[in-house]
Amino acid sequence: MKKIILLLALIFATINQLTYSQSKFEALDFLIGNWQGIESGAAGNGVGFRTYQYELANNFIFIENQSAFPPSEKKT
Repeated sequence: MKKIILLLALIFATINQLTYSQSKFEALDFLIGNWQGIESGAAGNGVGFRTYQYELANNFIFIENQSAFPPSEKKT
């Protein structure tokens, strides 16, 4: 009887953990994917690229950012 109760407890804990890990970033799902936008700064105007993707069994969101600005004049 104790083994059955322990087994059921482990099964329910596993199911609960799986459900939690699938939905803990649910509010951020709209960010997942590739993004592009216009940026401005001291170097002038440029284009920014950003990627959001799930990593490590959906436990982390990996963010990669790249900015591209035109060459600026050298200051002497």
